[in-house]
Amino acid sequence: MNTINSKSVKKSKKTQNYFSEEFELCDGNVRVFRVKSRSGEVWQFRSWLEKEKKYSIKSLKTKDKKLATKRAIEHYEELKSPVKKKSKTKHHFTDKFEVYDGDVVVYRTALSGKVWQFRCWIQTESKYYKKSLRTKDRELATERARELFIEIHAKIKNKQQVFDKTVQQLCDVYLTEQEKRIRTGASAKGKGNIGITKGRFVTIRTQIQKHLVGFLGEQTKLSTIIPTLFKNDYTVYRRKKNPTVQDVTIINERATIGNCFRYAFELGWVKFNELHWEEMSKNASKRDAFNLEEWREIYKYLGQWTNQEKDEHIIEEKNFIKNFILILVNSGLRFGELRELRWSNVKVLKTGGKSNAVIDVHISKTGRRENVVGRRGELFNRVRKLTKFKNPSDYIFVNNLTGEQISDKVYYRHWDEIIQNTSLKEKLRKPSYYCLRHTYATFRLYANVPVFDLAKNMGCSVKFIEDHYGHVQQLKRSELLTKDFTDEGSKMLIGFD
Repeated sequence: MNTINSKSVKKSKKTQNYFSEEFELCDGNVRVFRVKSRSGEVWQFRSWLEKEKKYSIKSLKTKDKKLATKRAIEHYEELKSPVKKKSKTKHHFTDKFEVYDGDVVVYRTALSGKVWQFRCWIQTESKYYKKSLRTKDRELATERARELFIEIHAKIKNKQQVFDKTVQQLCDVYLTEQEKRIRTGASAKGKGNIGITKGRFVTIRTQIQKHLVGFLGEQTKLSTIIPTLFKNDYTVYRRKKNPTVQDVTIINERATIGNCFRYAFELGWVKFNELHWEEMSKNASKRDAFNLEEWREIYKYLGQWTNQEKDEHIIEEKNFIKNFILILVNSGLRFGELRELRWSNVKVLKTGGKSNAVIDVHISKTGRRENVVGRRGELFNRVRKLTKFKNPSDYIFVNNLTGEQISDKVYYRHWDEIIQNTSLKEKLRKPSYYCLRHTYATFRLYANVPVFDLAKNMGCSVKFIEDHYGHVQQLKRSELLTKDFTDEGSKMLIGFD
């Protein structure tokens, strides 16, 4: 009968200061103990194995004495009558021979039948490389085994991948590499001294994890993928998932997927560095800018936005968001660019009775941009009066309670409120903050700003401006539109007093 020796076991000099508590089970064959400073309060198991001439030591993974006793007895019973393990190699081969002085074993098994198999130990990976030689002929199997051995060692010499990787493994390492490129501050440097924003990384992660993995399957071996696999089929797949997906969205996804496989080529995981795609046009239609009537409605709504609000914190939030919107439409900055600005990035200059902002954009999806000129520089002065955080290293748009950036949820919640309380909720495509950047570009073109200067200020190419805002060139000569923009639109873009 298994009983607990309730008396403390006499400790030897060797274990006098080793065990903090212990007791014996199974006629002294099992010692259950706790170890000072190592296991703490968790009970441990120890029993002498006569056959192996060594102790079996195992954590019982509990602090409860009764449960530890139960587990210790069960484990001891298992040790007394172990299940015989089947040898992995003994009686495994039905036939075998060696190549290259034993470095390669060519064999048959009951499972493979008469088809010869290849096995070679890869020291750098600490595991066997196994592959079917796809033949029942011994001489042909020997020839293929020699060729495969040479091929494997050529890969090792050239630091190429020996073992096949899956799509998911590629995606994991690629996303890890992309995450390292995120720029987290004004002085941070990403790969190539450019880096990407956190928002850009989220987009890449969606393109890779949701669309690429969804298309190929996470366990698909990279060796089975050919460059032409994506041609037409990927677009068909995306349109089945989302019939309204735009060509430009698919093209952007294709660019990211292409970069992912170029990275796989650099790692030696695939043999090609370019995927084959069908031709597709970006359909560079005009961007969703607000027209003058729509901007007028937003402007007037912002003017009375906080009139009925009683919560001081909400009023403060709305005032931050209101100025955020006005700065976007007067500077052409991207949402993420403005959100990441710190006070050290902005100077307000007065020239000829007007104040302009000179902005250094350090975090952007297109890289660092110096001396971006924004209209209505006094908007930044208004934000400075709102904020409690005015040090050069402080973010401009902050939660006044913490000094942290205003969260995305706050921005989008208030934006949704604005849209839902204006006629803009009826638009076919829901307006976003990005519409303010497009509105800036449209209004500046109406004001005859040279395309080259506008492109430089906005951080995009001249071709991009021409492709997406070419319609403005056709309309800006209209006397009515010019008059409305000059007389009233310009006044509204000034902001609130």
